Amino acid sequence: MKAVEKNFDCQLCKEKVESKPDLVRHFLSSHGKYLCPLCPNHISNSIVDLSKHGSDSHSVIKCDSCLKSFAHLEALWSHSKSPCLKVRYDCPLCDHAANSVDELNRHGEEHETFFCDNCLKSFPHLEALW
Repeated sequence: MKAVEKNFDCQLCKEKVESKPDLVRHFLSSHGKYLCPLCPNHISNSIVDLSKHGSDSHSVIKCDSCLKSFAHLEALWSHSKSPCLKVRYDCPLCDHAANSVDELNRHGEEHETFFCDNCLKSFPHLEALW
């Protein structure tokens, strides 16, 4: 099995992570800071500051991993917290693949099926998950 390269370093604690979205998640979970997913050195203390930075500094806002475009930097930041294209959740009932369990559940409504966040077991009613 090939070793995963960790090419992204945290500026605050020097921890190494595999991708830019991982670095964005690390900054919030470990340091309570918002790292701009587009600028390697811009760190904000709040989502409001990050949003202001985005409107002042970036005209095109795209995810480096999946190239999805966003109207606002905070939407890209929120997207960066998700696994992006690394983890796909395949619908067991058709060929649809989702980026998150929430997205899979939205899709599952078409089949009148809902999926558990932990085991991905399917249920006919959302209430059955609780």
